[in-house]
Amino acid sequence: MSVILVDGLGSVMFHNGILRIECVAAGADRKGHPSGTLLIPAAQVGAILKGLINAATDVDQQLRNQAKQAATSREAAAAATAPEAAPESAAPQQQPAEAPAAPTRKRRNP
Repeated sequence: MSVILVDGLGSVMFHNGILRIECVAAGADRKGHPSGTLLIPAAQVGAILKGLINAATDVDQQLRNQAKQAATSREAAAAATAPEAAPESAAPQQQPAEAPAAPTRKRRNP
C-alpha cells in the first residue's frame, strides 16, 4: 500500500472511464510537488466522493467539539483561579479625604 501526502490537488482528468487526480505536497521550498495520483473508476466516483465528504464533515464536527471543550475548560480554570468578588455591601466605604492641616507657627517667648 502506498501513502500519499495531499496538501493540494493538481490536474483532475477523466480518461478511459478513470478519474485521475494528481495530488500535490508542499516541499521544503514551500512549492507544490507531485506526490502521487489517485485513480478512481467511474462507477466508484460518487460513492468515494460522498465518503470523503462525510469523513470531512465528521472530522470538522470533532474539531469543533474539541475547541468548545477546550474553551469551556479554559473558562472554568480562569474562574477557579480568579479571586472571588466581594459583594458591594461588604466593600469598604471610602472616607472623605481630610483637608491638610494649616501650617502652625511657633511662638517665641520674649
